[in-house]
Amino acid sequence: MSLILVINAKSGLSLAVKTALQCAGYSVVLANHAEDALIQLDGQEPELILLGETKQPILHQTDILKSNPLTARVPIVLQSDSHSLFSLMYRQRLGVEAVMNPVGSSSELVQQVQTWVAPAV
Repeated sequence: MSLILVINAKSGLSLAVKTALQCAGYSVVLANHAEDALIQLDGQEPELILLGETKQPILHQTDILKSNPLTARVPIVLQSDSHSLFSLMYRQRLGVEAVMNPVGSSSELVQQVQTWVAPAV
């Protein structure tokens, strides 16, 4: 079962994402920020990181994730309403693969996740 790490300080949104992904057959770990994520993973390596709103700057979060051997090579997808603010150069500096809208249907979320992680069986 593919493991998806969801980092978001908004617990309601995190739970909605977790439910949608679990219904699609994925295993999900929730965290409030990058440091918490490394603890919550407990040695498990995720296949994808969905990084949403946290109380810490995005660059700080991605630096922590990219400097840890467990998450260094894992694709990070930023969940943000501000797609236009994230130019390709800025996304590369942040170390994120893409930016996706956090609001949408469960099926849209699963479809976007399947861009990076094989469909769960």
